[in-house]
Amino acid sequence: MPHASRLALLETMMLIRAHEERLARTPARRPAPAPPSAREAAAAGVMAALQPRDRILTNHRSAGHLLARGAEPGRLMAEIMGRATACRGKSGSLHVSAKELGVVLTSTIVGGELSLAPAWHWPRRWAAQAPRPAASPP
Repeated sequence: MPHASRLALLETMMLIRAHEERLARTPARRPAPAPPSAREAAAAGVMAALQPRDRILTNHRSAGHLLARGAEPGRLMAEIMGRATACRGKSGSLHVSAKELGVVLTSTIVGGELSLAPAWHWPRRWAAQAPRPAASPP
């Protein structure tokens, strides 16, 4: 892996850690997210391996995935704090979504995204492969 790529991964991991540490120091107005977990490398590595067209369904500790995918830290923090400038998820840190980044949804159930991924993908694949009706003659 080129030096620039390794440096970019390190910067992403440091951003994720700084975000989690900031959350840990923030007085909770909602259920507080889990403290820093040392999973920065997994989030940074997985997101670096994906293509922009790839869609993501992730777990309840999704902040690292979103930051590694390019989410703006301020909007993500606003989501967790319930502010108007948020990403527009459904439940603070638990259900963050950023469709513009390909983050379809997050699940609070450990491993829940494994069953949701096929359910999300199948109708889209089917619709793309469905035969188109023939045009009627004028």
